[in-house]
Order: sequence, then structure tokens, then C-alpha cells
Amino acid sequence: MSLLVTESLGKSFGGVEALRKVSIEVERGRIVALIGPNGSGKSTLINVISGVYPPDRGRVLFEGRDITGMPPHRVAEMGVVRTFQVPRVFRGMSVVENLMVAAPGREVETVTGSLLKRRQVRGHEAECLRRAEEVMEFLEIHHMRNEYAGSLSGGQQKLLALARALMTKPKLLMLDEPVAGVAPALARKIFEKILELRSRLGFLIIEHNMDVLLDFADYVYVMHRGEIVARGAPEEVLSSRQVLEVYFGE
Repeated sequence: MSLLVTESLGKSFGGVEALRKVSIEVERGRIVALIGPNGSGKSTLINVISGVYPPDRGRVLFEGRDITGMPPHRVAEMGVVRTFQVPRVFRGMSVVENLMVAAPGREVETVTGSLLKRRQVRGHEAECLRRAEEVMEFLEIHHMRNEYAGSLSGGQQKLLALARALMTKPKLLMLDEPVAGVAPALARKIFEKILELRSRLGFLIIEHNMDVLLDFADYVYVMHRGEIVARGAPEEVLSSRQVLEVYFGE
């Protein structure tokens, strides 16, 4: 069973069709890339999958369950987590504080007035900190744990955004241009970490860096004017004449 399936998704804004019968699949253990020119519908598709926009037509299935139109927090609770092209971090908080805030289950802090609950809160905080330490070690950002997020470089903030997503224990990660504007060496490092995670997660990644796509993606979908116009292995898709005409204007 595929982790994620979209069936003929359609979405319009003011009479303009942003998505037209978009059907894709993402399996656990696969890195699926979504490419296409600006305005082709890539971000709209992720927004529909994650619950930001309800589709006008079609369905979204996750682990065989229909999640079409669910609100974003419910979709995230099920394990579908996304990042944004511009990292959304708390700039006035440290790296480790950003990770602690992202951890699920923090609602127990609202009952700190109860002596019975205080032990539960302390245990939860300790578990969150343990996981934060593990995530920082994995992504090799532990040396920045006490630095303010606002002081980090763009590439470091991309890593922090990925770390925050991992704190939620996702099953599917949807990454919107995770290495856009990032130095080549750090871009490859980010994708190498994604590769290490692939065995237990599924990935849907919007990306324009053709080099990393060829090296790391298992499968590619190409969008143009709201439609999937090509799909297949990276080498086949990126060398097809149709994709060159659509994506590169050749």
C-alpha cells in the first residue's frame, strides 16, 4: 500500500484552475520529487494534501484513509508533516527551544497546577529534550543548540526547519525547496541526511536543484499549468524533450 495517494485532485482560485486531475503516489522508503516552472501548482498541491486548502474535486488518501479536507493540525497528527520554502522558525528562541516547542503532546503543560500532573510534565519535558538532542546530533547541528534561530544562516535555518519537522515523528515529510539558496556543500549534506531517513519515511520534495534530484530522488513528477505532464525515473524524466520544453523553455 502506498503511503500517500492523491486521486484526480482539482483546485480553482477565482476561476483559475491551479490543479487539474492531479494523481500521484508516494511510498514509504521513497524520495519522490515534484518539479515544474513557477506557478505550475506544486505548492498548491502540498497545501491541499496538508489541509491548508480543501480540494474542489478528488481525494487524498494517507495509509489508505481518506483525509480529504481535514484541517492541517489533524493531518499533521496523522504523520503528514511539511516544511516551507522560507523556514518558519522562532527567531528569538534558541535552536533547542525551537525543537522543544515543535514536539507533540505539549498540551500537558496546561495542567501544571495539579501536583499529580507535574510529574507527568517533567517526564514529558525530559523526553522532548532527549529527542531534541538526538535530532540535533543526527543533523549535526548540536553545536548550535544555544544559538538564536534568527542568527543562523539561511542554510542552517533550513536544517533547523527539518529538525523541527523530525521532532513530530512524521511518517511522510513534504519539503518545499529544502535547499533553495543553500551553498552546494550544505545542500548535499541536507539530502544525504534525507537519504539516511528514507528507510522509515516517505518524502515528497519540491526542488529545482537538478543535480541533487539526479543523485537522490527515486521518482519524479513534473507539473505544468496545474497538471502532471510527466513522471518516471529522474534520468528519463529530466532528459525527455517534453520536460525540457516545459521546464526549461527549450
